[in-house]
Amino acid sequence: MPELQNECPALIPSAWAWRSTRLKLAVLASIGSKFVTVLLQLLVLPMAVRALGAERYGVYVMLASCLSWITLVGTSIAPSLTIGIAAARGDNEAEARYLTSALCIVGIVCALILAALGALLWHSGVTGLFGARYLAYTDDIYAGLLVLTGALLVQLLLVVVEGVQGGYQELHIVGVCAMLGQVLATVTLAAVIACRAQSIVNLILCLCVVAFLPRLCNGLVLIGHVRRHLWPRPRHFSPRLARALVGTGMAFSLAGLGQFLRQDGSVVLVGRLLGPGPVAGYALMLYLTLLASGIVTMQLGPLLPAITDAMAGSDLEWVRWAWRRTMGRNMAYALAVGAGLALAGPALVRLWYGPALAPSGALSAAVGIAFILQTWEVSHHMVLFGLGCLWPPAVAFVLQNVVALALCVPLVTIFGSTGAAGAFCLTSLAWNSWYLPYLLRKKLSAC
Repeated sequence: MPELQNECPALIPSAWAWRSTRLKLAVLASIGSKFVTVLLQLLVLPMAVRALGAERYGVYVMLASCLSWITLVGTSIAPSLTIGIAAARGDNEAEARYLTSALCIVGIVCALILAALGALLWHSGVTGLFGARYLAYTDDIYAGLLVLTGALLVQLLLVVVEGVQGGYQELHIVGVCAMLGQVLATVTLAAVIACRAQSIVNLILCLCVVAFLPRLCNGLVLIGHVRRHLWPRPRHFSPRLARALVGTGMAFSLAGLGQFLRQDGSVVLVGRLLGPGPVAGYALMLYLTLLASGIVTMQLGPLLPAITDAMAGSDLEWVRWAWRRTMGRNMAYALAVGAGLALAGPALVRLWYGPALAPSGALSAAVGIAFILQTWEVSHHMVLFGLGCLWPPAVAFVLQNVVALALCVPLVTIFGSTGAAGAFCLTSLAWNSWYLPYLLRKKLSAC
């Protein structure tokens, strides 16, 4: 990625200690944020699910899954932006060019998304998008689409700004803001339930609008006060950097597309084949793994700019040390959580969310195994991306999940939602369980 690493002022003194301290701060803030998030969600969301009922909650998860691709562009541009900011290392002009160029790309994408969604709704309607089983919820679906689309477009811009903050290795600030957002969302959701005003739209407002407010304030403070040189200006737009961001971001887009197919694509497929009731239980199990995986991804997020900075300083020994330490912690955590989901998943869901959403033992076991395999994959992905190995793992990941989604159609027909979870376990075991370690060994030996 020469385009993203062409600015390299003097090295920061005590680089090892500086990177390690920043990494420790980010990890601690991230773990604290995720702990509070999980605690609050486990306390309040079950009340909302019980109040809405299984089918209406199923409509909500179908809406969220159908629109989650909106943020895919942001999550692909943000890592390449993080790498660029980390490589610029104090060059204010270069940093401003990176952010302005990234925001221009995302602005164009937002306009295309709005046009595409409008045309799709005009042409297909609710039946074409969701199926005949959802006709009773037409009004809720249209209102939810409007609110959720606006919220996700704002989140798309926030992800880009937070990508810049990641380049400064200040992800601990992002973690604290995310934690505050979850506190606000939980308080608001509790008030909605207390007033008996629960609905699909109000659930979206609490979880997808109120939760973003602290992150929005953080982004405005970052570019409007703390680092004013970042404020977007037309003269900062660079076609060369835009091409570099898009080129590097395409690899991250593939990785994001693979995750979308695994998480949201499977939810949409199960919802189309089985209806809003069965998809609610399947989506809830995936949501629990998403909460649990937050600990993993929040530890790995700060590792990307830290590895980029270490490679810019030719500090390969620090990369090896950070990788071994992070991998050991993540896999120990994944084994504990995966075993807990496999053994106690049905009892926990029945206790917290009600018997209507309780999964079968087979579904819980498949989801637990899938969580362990996914932690293995994402841990390798982050280190490989930091080392500049983008395309091979990204292409392998998206192909693996395309095959898994194709397998879901016959397996869901035969085994229900358990077949969807099993399909992704099979493809992970068959491919990425051995291919990613091979790539990592090859890349480290070549450095």
